[in-house]
Order: sequence, then structure tokens, then C-alpha cells
Amino acid sequence: MKRWHNHPCIGPALLASAFLFCGAFLPWSFGGSVRSLDGTTFHGELRLNGKTLSVAPTEGAPVSIELKDLERATFAPEPFRLAGSLLANGWNLQDYGGARGMTRLEGDVFNMQVEGQSTNATAAHYAHQLVASDGDVVARIDEVMGDGGCVAGVMIRSTTSSSLFASLSLSADGRIRFHRRLGPDATSSRLTGGPTVTTPAWLRLQKRDRDVIASYSPDGKQWQRVGSDTTKWLLERTWREHQGELPLLRGSMGVFAASLGKNSSCTARLSQVSLTVDGLRGEYFAGMDFTDLRFARIDPGIQFDWKEGAPDPSLTRANFSVRWTGKFLPPKSDENRFVLEADGEATLWIDGQEVASVGRGKDAAPATGSMPLRMGTPVDAKLEFKAATNTARVKLSLLPGYQREAEIISMTNFVSQFSAINSPESIALLRATNDLPAVRGVWLRDGTFLAGSVARADVSAIRISFGGRKEVSILNSLVARVIFRPSRQVPFDIAEGRTGLFLRNGDFLEGDFERIEHGTVSVSSVLFGLKRFRTEGNDALAVVLNGMVPAKVMFRIRLLDGSSLGATQLSGGENDITIEEPLLGRVVLAMSEVFEIERVQPAPPRLR
Repeated sequence: MKRWHNHPCIGPALLASAFLFCGAFLPWSFGGSVRSLDGTTFHGELRLNGKTLSVAPTEGAPVSIELKDLERATFAPEPFRLAGSLLANGWNLQDYGGARGMTRLEGDVFNMQVEGQSTNATAAHYAHQLVASDGDVVARIDEVMGDGGCVAGVMIRSTTSSSLFASLSLSADGRIRFHRRLGPDATSSRLTGGPTVTTPAWLRLQKRDRDVIASYSPDGKQWQRVGSDTTKWLLERTWREHQGELPLLRGSMGVFAASLGKNSSCTARLSQVSLTVDGLRGEYFAGMDFTDLRFARIDPGIQFDWKEGAPDPSLTRANFSVRWTGKFLPPKSDENRFVLEADGEATLWIDGQEVASVGRGKDAAPATGSMPLRMGTPVDAKLEFKAATNTARVKLSLLPGYQREAEIISMTNFVSQFSAINSPESIALLRATNDLPAVRGVWLRDGTFLAGSVARADVSAIRISFGGRKEVSILNSLVARVIFRPSRQVPFDIAEGRTGLFLRNGDFLEGDFERIEHGTVSVSSVLFGLKRFRTEGNDALAVVLNGMVPAKVMFRIRLLDGSSLGATQLSGGENDITIEEPLLGRVVLAMSEVFEIERVQPAPPRLR
């Protein structure tokens, strides 16, 4: 493998027809600007009709500019440029019903836009984390604006059935509503109206066993209940890691925005979003110094026996480390006696104090430690483990009272809290130029970039979901690169004439692309055989399938989600724009998707 540190389907039937971005929206954009080839600039509402772009200024008569005389047209305010779906690790986006939306995260603020095309009361744009246990989701609703049934709030959903959910929302007119469908049929849908409040307002949903509780607060401290209900969601016995099975919830928690009605739209700003779930946050590192993070997850407890394996294909069996953190809720007051067992090195801290430590080797005796604690009062818990042997094992138990046999600590006695915060580096990357991708997505060979996450792929086609569209298929022969983690440091030049995978640790693994599935990418290498790497854990940065030969185009169309498409020609309809993309052919875009149209003379710059 080459070290590079110190150097960054469309199927045949679809190609023959329109690559349609569905939806009909209002034809005018607000706060736009146009610059003609002679240097004249106009500001106002924009509308594209055929080969003419009309500008309706605040005062005076509309001005028309033919596309052949256009230098640049901007259809959205600057803050929405590259709005995209750049979220912190682990957060996912999903559209339900007739909704289409996008989310950008700046600091800890979710800026959400959603457009509705139906009166389906469950339609929503949803940013969420997958969870396997009970917990809470809290958010401060700072602003909700729009027409139709415009609402924003917090939600809990089942991932085994899309019809099972509970949501607490605040509407544009200030009304709080608790909506839930906690059974498999429509008759189980209930709506409870709450008070009318002003923003900012805090909303909270709690799931405890079979109860879902909805509350609101004017200050995030004093909470008032809106309602509660009993859920019929079932637990599944699914958690297996050589230690047996535990019953887990299959669900998600997060924030959402919705806009009901044909051609309706909604914008919302939510902040201070936090999730509190049962279990410990486990961070899994390559090596023994807790620096090379490969992935993180919520673990129900610490009872692992990896035998001669490893927790994940991205880790080796005898050279990895794990740090678990969270809160411990003592099941009883006074002395709590902990038992720590490990094949490897392990240390346990409770409330900031070291209470037990185990040294190297299979024959190391279990360590015990006690601490006086108050029942139900949470204290910090941290356990660090280093896999120093080929048979890694670690187990944390509690010895209640004077019993001789230790009991595994229940996941309900561990609590983890996490929020969504984009680092300043990520925000800067979000605002970067279009010369490099600022979000995940797919580069086509001709220079077009489609922003979004690749759900799955095989040796023939890649399926990408972006802009609210589910699994659009693109032939591999049209794809140059798939970007898993945005980075301005990947030196694509060193892969010229080769295929392979850029890795976070600085390697370029030369080989043939095989597939993307279940959050991993597979590459077949002559030297190393078939290798798999995690895409969600940031092990894989980008995979190279083909060389890039930018096409000569007349215009470049940039979308709000970070996509950038080249066009040899374009024309507008009442609510959409039709372009000819060199590889994709005829593409129809909703005008609400478009951020900017720019004339390219004589051809787009070479993209690296």
C-alpha cells in the first residue's frame, strides 16, 4: 500500500429518459440576483421560463435576460449555499410520506428545510440516531416558519415498522401537539393538543419500557406534561457478541420538520438537541494508545468475549483498545462492589476515582473495588481496555449485598448522553468552494458531483440517496470516485490510472472495487486479498473506480444539497429546469433545488 500523508444506476433505461427530480414548487425564488455578460447586476425574485430568466425587483418593472447573455444567477440566500446533509457522525436523514427536505448542522444548530406534496399527516423530514434502548430526546425549537401545516419537533420511531412513531411538535402558529401511532394500524393513531407557546420552547419525548411521555418547557428546566401513551413496540433478541443475547429496541430518536399540503414549504431552526439512552458509549481504537478511533457505538453492557476474533473487521485481534464512557445509576445505596475481569489490560473509574484494574494475561485474577454511592444518583463511569492477547475478553459485574456471585450490570443502570455538534473544521469545509466536495457523494467521470450517501453498490452499479431521493442507480462505468468522508487532503493525483481506496490512516490500497453494504466498502487487492473497511466510522475516505475527464459544458448548476452538475444546454419550465448533462442525458430539476446557475467559459476547471 502506498503511503500518501505529507503529500486530499443510472441504468440504460433511465439514461434514455429523463433523470427526474420530482416535485412542483413555487416558480419564484426570493432574494436572488442575476449578473449578465455585460456586467449588469439585478436583484429580486427570479423566474426561469424557457430560454429567458425574469427578474422581479422590489420596485419597478420585471427585467428579462436571455440565457445566452447570462453570466450567473443565484436563486437562494448565501446561508443556504451547500446546505446539504453534513451531519456529525452517526446522524442519518430520512424523508417520509410526500416530504422532501434537507438539513445542515452549524455548531449545534439544525437548520431544516422541507417541502410537502401531500396531506399525509405522518410526512416528515427526519434527522436521527439509531438507538437500541429506551431513552429521551430533547430539543429547543428556536424558529418555525412556513405555509401549510408547518411544524418541527422531536420524534421517536420504530425501525422495524415505519408506521410506529411518536412525535411532539411546535407549529408555526405556536401550538404544541403530541402525535403518535403506537400500534400497527391506522386506528392506533392519536393526537393530543397542547398549549400555545412562543419560541424558544423546549420539547422532550421519553420512552420508558412501554410508556412514551411528551413534555414541554419554556426554559429547559421546568417541564409540563402534554400527554403519555403505551407503545406496542416489541423488543428483539438481537445483541450478540460471543456473550449471548440481550433484548434490544430497534428504533431511532431525533428531530424533524414537516410541511403538509401541496406545494407547501417549511423552514425550522432547532438547537441544544440531545439524546439520552440506556447503555455505554464504546469507542473502538486501532492500537493501544486510544488515538486512532475506528468507530463508536452504544453497547448495552460490558460482557465481551471475542475469543480469537476482533470486534470489527477494521481492527486486529490483539492490537486494539476500547474506551467505554457514560453514567452509572447505582441500583442500591451505600457500598457498590464492582468485579472486573479481562484477558488484557483494563481499568475502571467510577465518579473519577479508579476502583479496579486488571493486568495483562489470561491468568490475571479478577479485580474488585467498592464505592459508597446513592441509589439512582448518576455518577461518571469510564472503563478502558487494551487487547494485549489474541483472546480478548472483558467483563464488568456488580456484586450485590453479601452474595457470592456477581451479576452483569443491566443496561438500564448505564446512561449515555450525546448531542450533535459540527466542529469548526467541518463548518469551514461546508462553506468551501465547489472545487472539492464539501459533503459525501459521487463524482461522475465528467466532473458532475451528486451529494448524498451511497446506500449500497456492487460491481455493476452504485445506488445513492440524495436530496430526498431514494437509491438512484448509476452505472459504475460512469463513476470516478465515491466520497465517504469529505476531506481536502486526499491526493487523488497519486491514483491516476489506478483504482483503489484512500484510507484515513494515510494508505492508498490499490485494488478492484467490489461492493458497498452494511456500512462497509470492500476492495479486492492482489497483495492483501478481499479487505473490508467501515465507511461510517471514517476508516474509508474515498474509493476510486475510474479516471476523471471533465466534459466541456456551457453551464454549471449548483444545488442546495451540495451537488454540482454540468450542462451543455438548459431551459426552464414553470416550476423546473431541464438540462442536458453529458453522461446522464436529460435531467429535470425542481427550481426549489437550485442554488446557482453559472456560465462556464470555455470549460469547467479540472477537478482534483
